[in-house]
Amino acid sequence: MKEIGRAKSRDDKLRRNDVITQLENIQSKIFMKKDILRHAKPLPRKRDRLKIAIGSVVDLVDQQGKIFRYTLVHSLEANPLDGRISVDSPLGKSLLNHKKSETVSWKNGLMTRQLQVVKIS
Repeated sequence: MKEIGRAKSRDDKLRRNDVITQLENIQSKIFMKKDILRHAKPLPRKRDRLKIAIGSVVDLVDQQGKIFRYTLVHSLEANPLDGRISVDSPLGKSLLNHKKSETVSWKNGLMTRQLQVVKIS
């Protein structure tokens, strides 16, 4: 019986430790999000829609005619699988300040890739 009691006590301690760890992780995430909000700056209401900037939705075409659509976002919002690329990524950096019909180039590993800007919105 004593062993069952000790095992139960150990299980309770492990559960409490697990809950404490989960709460600490949640607190850490809340702190990071508050810090992001504290330093956040709104995008300017007026921006040059002829040039690519953060917040722009850009349609690009490669040499084979394949079309890509990306939204340029801050690195914390980036999700390339969802078409949201960071302005700090190699492609994002190369797109900034370009205009429609211009060709952008960037290094992708050992290769240099090129895409043409076909639309900015």
